[in-house]
Amino acid sequence: MGELVAGQDAPASQETYDFLRDRGPGIPTSLFGTYVQRGELSINPFFMPRRTTLQNTPLAPKKGATPNLARQVGADFKNVFTTKENLVIVGAGLSATWAVSHFDQDLASSGLNSELNEGTQLDHFFEAGQTLGGGLVQVGGAFAAYGLGKVFAKPGLEDTGRDLVRAQLVTQTLTFGVKLAVRRERPDGSNNRSFPSGHASGTFATATVLQRRYGWKVGVPAYAVAGYVAVSRLNEGEHYLSDVVFGATIGVLVGRTVTVSLARKRFAVVPVPARDGVGVQLIWLGSERDAIERRH
Repeated sequence: MGELVAGQDAPASQETYDFLRDRGPGIPTSLFGTYVQRGELSINPFFMPRRTTLQNTPLAPKKGATPNLARQVGADFKNVFTTKENLVIVGAGLSATWAVSHFDQDLASSGLNSELNEGTQLDHFFEAGQTLGGGLVQVGGAFAAYGLGKVFAKPGLEDTGRDLVRAQLVTQTLTFGVKLAVRRERPDGSNNRSFPSGHASGTFATATVLQRRYGWKVGVPAYAVAGYVAVSRLNEGEHYLSDVVFGATIGVLVGRTVTVSLARKRFAVVPVPARDGVGVQLIWLGSERDAIERRH
């Protein structure tokens, strides 16, 4: 605990280590032999952080307070391209998209495309990707989690559902906007909404939210499912490789944006009474993810 003390003579009976002894009258205050005179103030920087929960601190949100979902989604649209971290993700995603675009035609005409090679084992293996990455599962599942959490008063499920809803609304809107702007024809020639892949963006957004909320024990299987869905789009002849890479970039970008508060580290500085003075206690609040893990 950091301690703010008034300068005074150190008790004669108090044993002091050599490296803490004064070089003159006063109180030892650091490893460097500095001291304070009577009447002066010194902050001792050596403290022991104490863990606590968000509910026990002044920084905790008021009990029962529910964020406005519409306002959060509006803020998400604003924040998605304004943070330095997100700009790095966009830059990396665009670079990766350009790099893999050189292989688009080769993969589209390879044995991975089951539309050109019907009846293969790959066709049956990747068949579920169409459903898993579709709007019914991704968007519908997000709203279902949010609604069930509210109805059954499960704050953890409600918060996760809320983040998933935010992620899906922003992801699907951005994906559809880019599709309309680019108007790339699909490998199978069915329409001109190939770039980027909505299945890839939706599933990677979900995977990112789950990883940020519950860590890699949930994130690894979630990203595995997202990868499976992305490859299935190549297998079905619905997308080129660059389509799914940029779709995944959008999903990761938005998933991190809606869960940015989970990674913030929080401290509270609280004044407390101390011997012959006033103490300053630094309390480690952790991140919101820490609180989630404690609840589970």
